[in-house]
Amino acid sequence: MFYTLISIFVIRSEPINANYKICVKPKISSMKFQLPAKFVLSAILIVSAMLALIQFLYCRSLWVDEAMLALNIIQKSAYSLLFPLDYNQVAPILFLEIEKLFSWLIPNSELGLRIFPLLSFIAAIFLFKSLVAKLFSNGLTQIFALVLFAFNPKLLYFSGEVKQYIVDVALINLCYFLVVMPKQYSPPHYLILTLTGVFGIFLSNTAPMILFAVICFLCIQNWQMKSRNLVVLAMVFSTWILTFAGYYFLFLAHHPSQEVMTGYWNDLQGFIPINPFSSEFFPFYLQKVITLKTNFGIPKLVALTIPLFLLILGIVKLVRTKKYSLLVLLLMPLFCHLGLSALKLYPFDTRLVLYLFTPGILLMAFGFDLFQVNFLFFQKSSWILAFSIALPLLGLSFIFLNKKQFKREEIKEALQYISAQQKQVQSIYVYYAALPAFTYYKQTHLQAMEILPSRVIEGKMHHDDHRKYGLEIGSEIKGKTWLLFTHQTPEIEQEILDQLNLSGIQIEQQFKTVGASVYILTHSSIQIH
Repeated sequence: MFYTLISIFVIRSEPINANYKICVKPKISSMKFQLPAKFVLSAILIVSAMLALIQFLYCRSLWVDEAMLALNIIQKSAYSLLFPLDYNQVAPILFLEIEKLFSWLIPNSELGLRIFPLLSFIAAIFLFKSLVAKLFSNGLTQIFALVLFAFNPKLLYFSGEVKQYIVDVALINLCYFLVVMPKQYSPPHYLILTLTGVFGIFLSNTAPMILFAVICFLCIQNWQMKSRNLVVLAMVFSTWILTFAGYYFLFLAHHPSQEVMTGYWNDLQGFIPINPFSSEFFPFYLQKVITLKTNFGIPKLVALTIPLFLLILGIVKLVRTKKYSLLVLLLMPLFCHLGLSALKLYPFDTRLVLYLFTPGILLMAFGFDLFQVNFLFFQKSSWILAFSIALPLLGLSFIFLNKKQFKREEIKEALQYISAQQKQVQSIYVYYAALPAFTYYKQTHLQAMEILPSRVIEGKMHHDDHRKYGLEIGSEIKGKTWLLFTHQTPEIEQEILDQLNLSGIQIEQQFKTVGASVYILTHSSIQIH
């Protein structure tokens, strides 16, 4: 049945245009729909940007990974950021320098550190809107693609995170924009593309995969159009290779965090198995497909059906219309990423593949375009269908406005609770995973930090031996002591509290919020078992 449907779509698809043309008009077009489509697209952009801005102004607490990178940015000079970072953090050099600039403009605030990710997200949605307007003449398809991108929960979330992942998305959108938009490539255009690639290498770790896809696209384009720009392409490609080689030997080769990060991603199954006969091979790929699709905000069951169906239809349409260069442009970053993951050079996991949302959504949009063009009902009901697509997804995005969606590890709420109690507690034990955020807010002079206990006990990491946490905390308690937790599962936290209870330590008071909790601990005598 599945293959029959695809066969029907292929047979009914539009005739092949001998000349390469990105926009292919459907057989039945509704000119009346063009104005409403532009209105809906503009509304999507505005609402999406507003959601990102609301999240930015909400100013949620830094979670542990953000805090470790933020400490490097505020503690180190611009020159020192050129060298390996503390806390085993790794980030592109240009991203760090831009973050440093904004931290100077708005000091002692997460807002300064989050301006660049916010601007990157806004740039990404506007670039994506231009892409879909160029690639699809059908207004329904444009709305479908832009809704999936602009209201994606993951993209919205990372628009407010002190990390480079949303910058990866902006870079791939910009590169796609530069190669897809022009009808002819002039020398100034090649110069802009070359400089974009050079800066992109210093700005994003995903630049090599993106730029390789771009150069493959341009080579196929030149071959199909029988152009003689191969010398120019060779110069562009050579410039990118030399730039990356310099960047690699200056900043990446023999990096002190390489072994730690490789072990970390090995534990998280971030590197794909090469052997197709191994027991891990197919479960790994199945899990990654589910992860990618659920990152779109799609339930797991649906993630294995509708998006996959649309992706296959999208590939079929591009092959049927002989847009091989565009197909390579959209698929090559994925293949490059999988190859680097197999070589254990770059993990394939969650936030590291965020930039693949752009080619993934575009492929699904091509599938959707083929689907709706082949059904007359979809063309006769343009207005109804447009809002049946846009409004429900727009409504779902407002779930993101719920405060819980903004939060991750709300250590600021926990610290404010401690300061508001004004109890005579002289000590606070800070769980090791809470230390980076605790230190950041101490150095940025968070008002709540001024009323905290004077004695701060910094917890140590004991890996998987959770019993040692209870023993360490019990040995450090002198009278009443605050205990601060973040970045820990409720199960492990409860295990530590049970160990403290066995040691004769009682919980006098507690407060819990999203990703953080505090307790007042007290005892009459320490009896460690």
